[in-house]
Amino acid sequence: MAMEEKELSIASISRIRTILLVIGTAIGYLSILPEQLVLAYSMLMVSICMSVYGCYLWARLKGRHWIWMAFGLLAPAGFLALALLKNKRQEPPKPQA
Repeated sequence: MAMEEKELSIASISRIRTILLVIGTAIGYLSILPEQLVLAYSMLMVSICMSVYGCYLWARLKGRHWIWMAFGLLAPAGFLALALLKNKRQEPPKPQA
């Protein structure tokens, strides 16, 4: 049962990561539209924060160091680099029945 809870936790973190990256990228592109610079800059900052935090979650899910979150600053090209990283997460051995 503890194993199922861990898998649900990883699945929910993956879902949150995806939502952050998609919405963060969308807000980043929408920040070009406003004529008021204050609104555009604030939208851009929110976008950067969401992308970086989403990349942080992605790096942790892959068992990588937290500094890999810097690829969030290169969004959306940085997402490709994170996607191509090999998974280093250590999975516990499955019990044999």
